[in-house]
Amino acid sequence: MKKICSKCSVEKDISDFGRRTRNRDGYNGVCKKCRYCYKYSEKYKRSALNTKLKADYGITLREYDEMLEEQKGVCAICGNPQPPKFFRLAVDHCHKTGKVRGLLCQSCNGMLGLAKDNIEVMLNAIKYLSK
Repeated sequence: MKKICSKCSVEKDISDFGRRTRNRDGYNGVCKKCRYCYKYSEKYKRSALNTKLKADYGITLREYDEMLEEQKGVCAICGNPQPPKFFRLAVDHCHKTGKVRGLLCQSCNGMLGLAKDNIEVMLNAIKYLSK
């Protein structure tokens, strides 16, 4: 059995398509090769990240990039640069209001999380470190 890929328009054997029970013929409309190429493309990664940022924090990837530029690519607390390509600065937000505060490295984001955003705890930590 043969099928034409809706992405590359090449007629291929049905085994070159993934299963998709929702489709009439039971197979995906895009061949496995085209799906793989798109899934690992920069466009897909940016689209997926944009969707995640919008769902989790209510901001777009463009807004994230603007915040990153305002912070000159460094953590808002410690000033360390943005990690390598595969890691991004974390979006810091208030858990009560959901308001985004800035971008933090994983260490600083974890520090605030472990202190449960409690200013008293953070002040006590400062006092402790000052000894």
